[in-house]
This record gives sequence, C-alpha cells and structure tokens, in this order.
Amino acid sequence: MPKAYRMTWEQAKTRWRKMYQGKLYVVSCEQLNAPLPTKAASYRLANAWWEKKLAELTAPSPEQRARDRFKISDLEERIARAQREIEASRRLMYELGYKPEVVKGQDFLTARLTLDGHADLDSLSQAMTELEGKPIQLDQSLTKQTERFLEIEKARGRKPRTHQDLTAFIHKAMLCPSLPDDASKIGEQTISALYAWLRNDSGMAGFSQFKCFSFFKRFVAWLYGQRIIERPRNLDSRQFTFDTAAKAVKTRPVEEVRTMLKKLPDRLRLYAYLALNCAMLGIDMAMLRHDELKGDRIERKRTKTERHESTPVVSYLLWPETLALLNKYPRTHPEYVLTGKTGTPLVRPGKKGRTDLVGLQWRRGKVKIPLKTLRSHAADLLKEGGYDLQMQQVFLCHAPGTVAERHYVNYPQQKLDEAVTWLRVQYFG
Repeated sequence: MPKAYRMTWEQAKTRWRKMYQGKLYVVSCEQLNAPLPTKAASYRLANAWWEKKLAELTAPSPEQRARDRFKISDLEERIARAQREIEASRRLMYELGYKPEVVKGQDFLTARLTLDGHADLDSLSQAMTELEGKPIQLDQSLTKQTERFLEIEKARGRKPRTHQDLTAFIHKAMLCPSLPDDASKIGEQTISALYAWLRNDSGMAGFSQFKCFSFFKRFVAWLYGQRIIERPRNLDSRQFTFDTAAKAVKTRPVEEVRTMLKKLPDRLRLYAYLALNCAMLGIDMAMLRHDELKGDRIERKRTKTERHESTPVVSYLLWPETLALLNKYPRTHPEYVLTGKTGTPLVRPGKKGRTDLVGLQWRRGKVKIPLKTLRSHAADLLKEGGYDLQMQQVFLCHAPGTVAERHYVNYPQQKLDEAVTWLRVQYFG
C-alpha cells in the first residue's frame, strides 16, 4: 500500500512544504523532532503537523465567533415570525366574533387551530420551548440588550475612540462561552465565570483583561438599572484582581537624544523639537492651530484633555531652533499650522477617531526613539534638574486630578520659561 504524503518533501533543505490558499507553509525535520532528517523517518510527523495546522487555519476566528453571537439566530427569527402570525390571527378572530377572553386567554392556541387557511401554531410552541423548555423574550436577549447599551453609551457624546474601545471590549467579553443567551439570567455565577475565562483562556494581557471586566461590569450595572436583573452580589468583589502593574519606564541618556537630533531630517527634527520643547504628542502637532502660535510662543491646551474646563492654557516659550523650523514651512491651511506637502491637514478622521499623520511619518522614518518617549524624556529631565512635581504637571499640560493640583494653574510663567530654557541647554549644550 503506497504511503500517503500530506505535504511535499524537499530533499535539498530536508524539510516539508505545503501550498494552501496562496500561502506556503514549511516545517523542518528539526522542528518535527524527527529521529532522522529523511523523508521516510519524518513523513508521519509531517502529516500530523499539517493536520493540526489545517485545523487552526479552518477554525473560526474570535472575530467571527463574536459576529455569529451578535447575529439574530434562526430561533429568534422563527419566534418573531410566529408572533406576527399570532397578531394577525387575533385580529381575524375578533372579526369572526370570538369572545375577547378567548382571543386573549390561554385557550387562544386551541381556538386558533380551528381556523382554516392559516399556519399551524405548533411550530410556535416548539420554538418557544427549544431552549431548555423556557422561552427567551427577544427584548431580553443578551444580543439585543448589548446593542441597546452600546447605543445609549454612544448617545452620551463620548469621543469616537472611547466608544470604539468600549464596543471592542464588550464584544470580546461576549466570546466567553459561559455567558447566557438570555440577559435576565446574568448573576453571580456569570461574573465569576467571566473572570476565570479572562484570566485563563481569553489570551489577553493583564490590563486588557481589567478593561474588559470593567466594561462588562458597567453593562451589568446598566441591566440592573433597567430592572432586567438583580444586581449580582459579587459585582464589586475585591477578589477579582488582574495583573495591571505598570511597566518600568526605560530612561534614555541625554547624549543619545542629542545624537538622534543631529541625524534627523528637518521635518522629523521639528517634531522632535516640539515634543521636547512643548511636551507635544503627534496628535497635538497635527492639530496645532494658527491662533495658538503667537510670536515666539505656543499657547494651548493639550488635545487629549482640552474638553476639561480645569485643564490650563499653557504658554510655552519656543526655542530658536524650534521657531526656525516652524517658519521654514509654508502655512497654507486656514486652520492648522503644519500640513502635508500638498497642503492637506496632518489629522484625519478614522474608524477609531482622529488619526495623526505625524506619528505615521515618524514611524516611517524608522527613528529608534518613539516620539512619545521624547515628551516623557523632557519631563524626567526636569525632575533630575531639581524641578518639582508641580512644574512637571504644568509642562505636560495635565488636567488636575485633585483639589491641591488645581492650584498649579497660577504657576508663575517666569518659572516655566526658565525650565524650558534650561531644557534647551541640556539638549544643545
């Protein structure tokens, strides 16, 4: 009996290969842990490897499973169709003279079956009892309630990126196999099962697990507010913890930043100067407006926190090097200072909110130090130079988080100018 080879043997490279849907898959004898690097000694292992790989390739993705879960099931469609038939039948029975108590009461099905020319309602009875013998009200299904919750959250006027994160994590939570299809059945066991799934089987990192669990708790609290469920007693239990410890910040020496600045082209060097001089991120640079650039200063709120009334307007004294590069490029856009080569804005709407092309240009330049790291580097340098935490908060344009921090709005402008000038000396000598 001839041997069955699921893959093709390459003698020169002592490996097996397989072309599947336009993509080449290869595996060596060493990866298969074959006793000898030969065709005869490794073909069974290669067959087993390909069967496992094929199962992975053909398995539905988590995104597909999430879409399937959010799609109206055939059962729900059958129930809805049967309910429409019931209403049509009720109207007909009223016209035929049936008593109201018969039409509205428990004898309706029996009376309905006496009518000729209409579908048998046994299908309705079967559909309503298929799921453990208990009907699921369409209005209380997990799918419908989740969609309604997300619609209300969107109506609250949250930023597109914030609502996108909420939607994504709620959909990820729906992948948990322990969640009931009926939202009214959510209880303490559901919360515990979701937590166990997030920690052990979800494949998410610690902080993503925490966000997913937090967003689902918000959804459960909303269900309680809608009188759909009783509030689970363990919803706020302190036993549900996640590994959310912050990663250690990698500090870079000043000399490394100086060397990087000398090698950058003018456009990227301008971005680096704005990050070090004015604590800007890419989106801040892309949205820098003409009215915020006043002579040798930039007066602005940070883009991320500009909606907060408590966020201060910070006035940054521009370095001569920063101002020279800013004046090098023409300002043709009616609103934004920095634009692309064709005069188009460096910020554009996207699926997850606004997208800044500054960060894209920085990544394409393959600069070793991330643009966001430069902003943090300048703030850390102020700390090393003896400047207090209040000065760092002002420089970073942070919205105050406590009553005490709100006093930094009146931080002397002269001290901020001194700090910015001191930073220039550290980077340019």
